[in-house]
Amino acid sequence: MVDTQKVGAFIAQCRKEHNWTQKELGEKLGVTDKAVSKWENGRSFPDITLLESLCETFDITVSELLSGKKIESEDYKRETERLLIQCIGEKRLRGFQIGIYLLGLVTIILGGIGFGIWGTHISWKIGSVPIKWILLAAALITFGVMAYFDRNLPGKNYRSSIIWLECIVEAFTLACIFGNSIISFWDIDNMTESIVFILITAVIMLCLFAARIIAARTNREEYEMQKNADKHETEQ
Repeated sequence: MVDTQKVGAFIAQCRKEHNWTQKELGEKLGVTDKAVSKWENGRSFPDITLLESLCETFDITVSELLSGKKIESEDYKRETERLLIQCIGEKRLRGFQIGIYLLGLVTIILGGIGFGIWGTHISWKIGSVPIKWILLAAALITFGVMAYFDRNLPGKNYRSSIIWLECIVEAFTLACIFGNSIISFWDIDNMTESIVFILITAVIMLCLFAARIIAARTNREEYEMQKNADKHETEQ
């Protein structure tokens, strides 16, 4: 949540830096001096329609206004993400990550079916377009949407630190790989070689699973450290 007391103090600071009275600032924004006084005392918050005008008047960014302080250029991205996480909330971020992984699941299913049909004599079509091309195109689009949201949604450290969710996703992904390796490597005429290949695949999968869990724990620690640092900074 936005700290109205901190934002109000910042508005008062910016106003005084410009040597304006509350009435003069109110006239510039089309509000009363009483409204400005309430903002500065933290009893109310500027209407969302006034945020852009208020920021232009003070020559500050919306992120700086909501943070209640000037933000150095090197800290701008981190501070903006912190504000977004506060507005969105951790529970919703978790829901977004589940949605991202569901898109990944759809990508695997569509791509798997598409490549599976590719290796057969099935020639189903929708209109004049082979269904395998439609499935692969849909898989590619779904993957692009998934990658876009994963890249642009804030709080990636938190979203990738939910250990039980990471375990489920990794287990499903590795199960698909392991099942495919059995189909690919299994040869009844050369049983020993098939078993060796499958065992090697299993060991690699276990290593990948462990690496994902370690990464999730690391992300959680980094997120908690940053969260505590932001909390300490806010209290100061």
